[in-house]
Amino acid sequence: MHTCLKHFILPVICVTFSLAAFGCGDSGKNAQVIERSGQPDYTRTEDNEQLARAVAKAKETYTQLIAALNKPNVQHHGHSVKKPFDAPTHGREHIWIIDVTWDGTAFHGTINNEPVDTQLVKFGDRVEVKPEELSDWMYIDGNRVVGGYTLRVLHYQQSPEKQKQFVEQTGLVVPPVDF
Repeated sequence: MHTCLKHFILPVICVTFSLAAFGCGDSGKNAQVIERSGQPDYTRTEDNEQLARAVAKAKETYTQLIAALNKPNVQHHGHSVKKPFDAPTHGREHIWIIDVTWDGTAFHGTINNEPVDTQLVKFGDRVEVKPEELSDWMYIDGNRVVGGYTLRVLHYQQSPEKQKQFVEQTGLVVPPVDF
């Protein structure tokens, strides 16, 4: 079964620069990169152990995002969650959801890009994400990514040149894959 992973514009980058894309073309020998004009690249990749660990870590730690949402800090922005949506021919498509709020039982937010493989949602749709449904979460603290476990995996699976390019374009510090 394929898991469809977004190469996405980080929510904060999307709002600020709109064209800064995070491409992960080197994210596995069975990856298929689809380039899209005006949208971030999209990669279909096989499930792998690192991504499974990333999703597990996100599910274990999502309360950190809730704490950040409940105690606003001017250094924190780009609060997001990632949710998988069924995709008839390619398993699931994981999509970042921005403008996230928490109502005590679920996250609510907006689909951040045009889906490729799923027809269940479209760019700009408002959706609900229960904690058990999420596949990642993140926010930016100053210039450092907090959470973003699948982002970390995909970032460090890229070539050193692509990693450097991303950091130069965004100014973000991507923590190591330490889980």
